Amino acid sequence: MRCVLIVMFVVGACGSRPQTPPEAAVACLVETIAVHAAFTEDDLDAARAKAGIPAPDADRAFKFTQIAWGRDFLRGRGDFKFAPDYLLFNGAGDVIESGLLSTQPHFVAAMAAVKNYASSPGSSRFALMSADVQAAPTSPDYGPTRNRWSIVERIGRPASSRAGA
Repeated sequence: MRCVLIVMFVVGACGSRPQTPPEAAVACLVETIAVHAAFTEDDLDAARAKAGIPAPDADRAFKFTQIAWGRDFLRGRGDFKFAPDYLLFNGAGDVIESGLLSTQPHFVAAMAAVKNYASSPGSSRFALMSADVQAAPTSPDYGPTRNRWSIVERIGRPASSRAGA
């Protein structure tokens, strides 16, 4: 089964050029994710603020790391073909940046980091938050959607998600 997943997201201040080296912004994010099996975006934002990383730089690190880790999570779980490029939009829907993921510094740093953090407590949870993972169709190699959620149950969904299940 072939599926092309295209990554697009809307950015606000994220459209500005990074002030923090991408490796440092990604490192702050993944070190926070690594030690927490359950985390919120508020937890990640607090770690970013404590490290002195500007919000736009942390936003780029978050989005591109989520893409990288989601794709790494799906590797070997089906015959997925991912778009090699990305688009960044502003609030008005204008494309403000585009390029190849393989040359985007935050994505490159995140792909390098996944090798060291793939077995950490929060890595699966973060990968499962990826739009690529959420959009992955069922296939004989991946199994029905309910199996995806059994993975989530093993790593722990937030209580508010379990209540409605």
